[in-house]
Amino acid sequence: MRYLTFLLVCLVTLSVFSGAVHAVDLTRAIPDFFNRITGQVTSWQSWTRSQLIPIWPGIPQPITSCVGEGRSIPVIASPPSCCSGLRLIKPKSPNIIDSYGICTAKCGNGVCNSATESSYNCPEDCGHGRCGWCGASCIEISSRISCPAVMPPEGYVCKEVDGKCKAVRVGEPVPPEPPVPPVRRCYDSDGGRNYYKKGIITTSNGVSKTDYCTNESWGGRRVNLIEYYCLNDGTRASYGYSCPNGCKDGACLREAKATIEDISGIRHTYNPREKVHLKIKAVETDGAPCEPEEGFEVTYSIRYEYSDGPATAYKISPASYENEYWYVDFTTPSREAIGVLEIDLKCEWGKCSELYGTGVQDKRIEKFRVETFEEECTDSDGGKNYYVKGTVRGLD
Repeated sequence: MRYLTFLLVCLVTLSVFSGAVHAVDLTRAIPDFFNRITGQVTSWQSWTRSQLIPIWPGIPQPITSCVGEGRSIPVIASPPSCCSGLRLIKPKSPNIIDSYGICTAKCGNGVCNSATESSYNCPEDCGHGRCGWCGASCIEISSRISCPAVMPPEGYVCKEVDGKCKAVRVGEPVPPEPPVPPVRRCYDSDGGRNYYKKGIITTSNGVSKTDYCTNESWGGRRVNLIEYYCLNDGTRASYGYSCPNGCKDGACLREAKATIEDISGIRHTYNPREKVHLKIKAVETDGAPCEPEEGFEVTYSIRYEYSDGPATAYKISPASYENEYWYVDFTTPSREAIGVLEIDLKCEWGKCSELYGTGVQDKRIEKFRVETFEEECTDSDGGKNYYVKGTVRGLD
């Protein structure tokens, strides 16, 4: 018997050092071996470690054919499987790479077992924002809460009831979730209470309302615009507003912000039959030039008043446009008169009408005299005096 025991120890030792212990099912090989030799061993369970290795303590016990509850399956050749009734879940952390996972039947029972379960491998018990036991309390589990001891009261389960975590006695009916009211939706094409843009609101029940100009009393005051908009709960509302510059086509008219910034070439006195050339700079509120492509127009009219006769009527003429400037050209009359020049910056259509509304945006009135005059020419140094600094005044 001693020799047989020695032979068995040699077999186990050889298997351990060669790695074959994982490939050989010793639970059957060893009992079968002893049954054939001695007829004394009928099963592996009756063979103790002291009988197996009496002279070499510390030799590891052979691996069983399946892995039990809460045990890990290592990454090896021909790994064992979970015992009957258990399932394999992932390791507790994605950083664990030397294990296929953990065998358990407890994942999904509503209790987060901190020894084997986490939000990574068992989110149904330990997932963030889910109900679970912390000690004896049913709470919403979160990564910020540490619950080392899980002691659920007997006969209770932790469930979400009416949006809250609640300990419910097993068998107790859970009240049904209250019906969710239908979501009301409302869309406003102008983005809300936008008085300077015509908008249309549309609700989920198919109702549409359009902003419109009016002249009526609203809350004891006079208004000229009814503005529709959406509330936060998806319903519609309206508001009466008084546009300071008037209302047109369901929107307030903006204050005239396009202006005539400068007129170059204007003088207070002109000779008869003198050709006048004026250069006009007109800009929007952001300093951009007022261009005809955006709907702007500059017109001018001149009326002359004579001392010996009736005044002439205004005649409106368009200014020309080139390279961001407007130009006005006219010729003074042949006799003395007082001239009144009116220059209008208008918006007729296009982009400018959307921003400022149509009509006159800015107006300039300039008065001048038409008379014959002679300019004197003076030279402070007396003429062509190259050795004295002089200043010439008078005719150009």
